[in-house]
Amino acid sequence: MKNGLRILVVDNDASIREVMVRLLEAQNHEVTLAMNGEVALELFREDPFPLVITDISLGEMDGIQLLQEIKKIDPNSLVVIITSYGSMETAVKALRYGAY
Repeated sequence: MKNGLRILVVDNDASIREVMVRLLEAQNHEVTLAMNGEVALELFREDPFPLVITDISLGEMDGIQLLQEIKKIDPNSLVVIITSYGSMETAVKALRYGAY
């Protein structure tokens, strides 16, 4: 068993998921991948993760909505939102909801 954190990585881009899993597993973290917010939320409900790294642009459920749902289930879970399409308004909104 690995000594790192259990991390859920959520991104609709398979290449980003692949890069993230390689980087995180190289640091001895246990990584679970989800391709959208709905799958991520289902996985999180089954067994909450201490850390979630999610893209903001996921499809039907965006990263902000996923953040809000995760915080309802486990307010102590850390959520890091990443994006290449961000704005200051989106960043402030994410921080208000508890993102890092």
